[in-house]
Amino acid sequence: MAISTALREARERLGLTQEAIGAMGCVTNKLISEVERGNRRLAKDVGRRIAQQLDDARFHLAWAAEAAGGVFVAGPLDGVDTHPAAVVLRGQEEIEELLEAKLALRRQLGRAHGKLTDEDRRAVQQVVQEAIDVITWGQVFVAAVCEHFGLSLAEQYELHRRKLQERGYQTKAGAPASTRSGAR
Repeated sequence: MAISTALREARERLGLTQEAIGAMGCVTNKLISEVERGNRRLAKDVGRRIAQQLDDARFHLAWAAEAAGGVFVAGPLDGVDTHPAAVVLRGQEEIEELLEAKLALRRQLGRAHGKLTDEDRRAVQQVVQEAIDVITWGQVFVAAVCEHFGLSLAEQYELHRRKLQERGYQTKAGAPASTRSGAR
């Protein structure tokens, strides 16, 4: 989903004006209008400020997908049922497919990269694709549940970052720059 569409839909869903969104990003409502029509792009700092203040799950996904060029974040999916119950069922299917693909991969794990056959490479690629499916559906699930139950996506990720740091998996230096100060 394009940032233009995600921004307009988030603004409408939250009942905000272009002027209010502009104030969040310290820009004019005219710029927001241009962005929503797809005529202008949001500057990185403006988009970050808007994303943090909107705290809209679908806009966060779209902004993250844009920032990462579609790698690691697929963005909001507009062709799926996002009711939490439907997402849970689909997620279960994706997890089961990943587990099956992982079982098929066991023999390739001990081989050196240069010793993989074409069949081995296909098996590795299948596992990677299944893992990406699980990641995508996990993001859809988190967004759907946060939206459905009124949870702050930013707060949920802050709790997750703290847990990673407490367990020693991530240092403060490894955390995203906007979260290192401890303030949102």
